Amino acid sequence: MAPNNRLNQLKQKTISFLRRVRPIAGVAFTDKAIYLSFYDKNGLFVNKEILLTKAGAEGIKEGIKKIKKEGEKNFDSLIVSLPASGSFLSVFEFPLAANDEQIEEAMKLSSVALPVAAKDIYVDWMPLISKNKGTKEMVLIAANKEIIDSYLKIFEENPNS
Repeated sequence: MAPNNRLNQLKQKTISFLRRVRPIAGVAFTDKAIYLSFYDKNGLFVNKEILLTKAGAEGIKEGIKKIKKEGEKNFDSLIVSLPASGSFLSVFEFPLAANDEQIEEAMKLSSVALPVAAKDIYVDWMPLISKNKGTKEMVLIAANKEIIDSYLKIFEENPNS
């Protein structure tokens, strides 16, 4: 019974965060649609699929226009998830004996060893909270600069979106 109570508390904290004084929405862009989630003024959770006629950067431009209408009355901020087609994610495990400096060096080497030139990607890593108490885990994330820069340009050109 305790795990259900803990899960309910986590759900309530998440709902409280998303329904704060200035509501937040989440949006995921795919090649052919936008998936938008938010709490409306009545406190009801809304999931919307908004179909797009274009893909990639042009689809995001189209999508921004379509979600502005929803945002005017329902939320002030967006958490955006972009398509995964231009990204890479990998989890690395290290022994508990590995210190932070050793892990940092190993992650630098791992990012250089990707099958894409370092100048063509944005790369970062961070520790994971691991259920496996016998190792330290790190997640490496890399994204194609050209793709990410095109998305950043769209959002910079639409500052009120």
